[in-house]
Amino acid sequence: MRRQKDGILWSRSCVLVRAVFLLMTALALGATDAGSATCNSIVPVSYWPADGTALDVAGSNSGSLVDGATFSAGRIGQAFSFDGVNDYIDIPDAPGIFFDNDQPFTIEAWFMPMSDAPSYFILKNAAYGIRWQGQSQPLLFFNGNNHYSSRTSWELGHWYHVAVVDDGSTSVKLYVDGVLDKSEDGLARNPNRFPCRPGFGYCFSLQFGAWFEPLACSGNCIQFFQGSVDEVTLYSRALSASEIDGRFRMTQDQDGDGITDSCDVCPLVSDPLQLDQDGDGLGDACDDCSLLYNPSQTDLDENGIGDVCDALVAFLPPPIPGPIGPPGPQGPPGAQGPPGADGIQGSVGPQGPPGTPADMSLVYALQQQVATLQAQLTNLQALVQRLARLPGNPPRLNNPRPQKDATP
Repeated sequence: MRRQKDGILWSRSCVLVRAVFLLMTALALGATDAGSATCNSIVPVSYWPADGTALDVAGSNSGSLVDGATFSAGRIGQAFSFDGVNDYIDIPDAPGIFFDNDQPFTIEAWFMPMSDAPSYFILKNAAYGIRWQGQSQPLLFFNGNNHYSSRTSWELGHWYHVAVVDDGSTSVKLYVDGVLDKSEDGLARNPNRFPCRPGFGYCFSLQFGAWFEPLACSGNCIQFFQGSVDEVTLYSRALSASEIDGRFRMTQDQDGDGITDSCDVCPLVSDPLQLDQDGDGLGDACDDCSLLYNPSQTDLDENGIGDVCDALVAFLPPPIPGPIGPPGPQGPPGAQGPPGADGIQGSVGPQGPPGTPADMSLVYALQQQVATLQAQLTNLQALVQRLARLPGNPPRLNNPRPQKDATP
């Protein structure tokens, strides 16, 4: 049974093609959020990327640049840059950035020291922090009490990744460049955190690049860090060793599009939009079959089109015969006849018959098939966009940056 539409005959095969398109689209939409969650599964309370502002892009704890704090080239993008004289970042106290002694937390950052002068480069007093103490000294990591790294050898002008993890019950740990450096367990954990108490005259802010509390410690609680701090991130849970290692490795951006390789859907092709219409985890810019779910990217015939799309083309109906082509050009004159018996030259032979008409049917049929397939793909893209806007369909998470922590 065939039906006529737009002057083109379509068989039941076309119905199957459309069904395949819709099925794969539905699978892609269902897989979109799961794929996007790869980069958003470690969700922070607050995240300060230091890309030209002190904005908290994951929460509501944005900071202020104090006394000329500025920015320089960072480990990823830009970083906070401190002169070691009087500048720092100040973030007002808030309930979401404080954790009681029995509450877990993780704070991580990249830092690059430029002098031996000791100072906290991250500190929320009476809560948590990390203090630089010089090239041949241990780092001090703070969970309400002082703890010290095993490592005592550092270089100026070198980036280090550090993370302090307090599980809220049994241990506090320091990781350096993704590797566990020190764990203080049991009674050695010994936290002594306490919240803002305005009635007692203190309410500590979170500071990057300094310890600046001129009214405390008889005026001795003033220290300034010289160097850079980048990608400060605060979590309301204890990250695992593998998660810390993963965070340490989230630093490469081979295609230079501003999205680290571990979150980039096309790490070798610049693709700042990060479109992935089929939800297979591969961006449209590098997907060999961008409208059909195809995470394996198998292409056995190496024609640049994934086998999933090749298989779809196989469902198309056979070519439709086109019109008969015009007659070929008239044949050349026949050969001159041989001389007669009397020696007189024979007459010229008759005109040759017309050439065989060219069979253009397959060419026309293929042209029709290509035009129709292009129209089908255009309609499918429009359908995908409409489905994505239906009520109850969660939006795509194209932004690689993590979002606000909903974990209690």
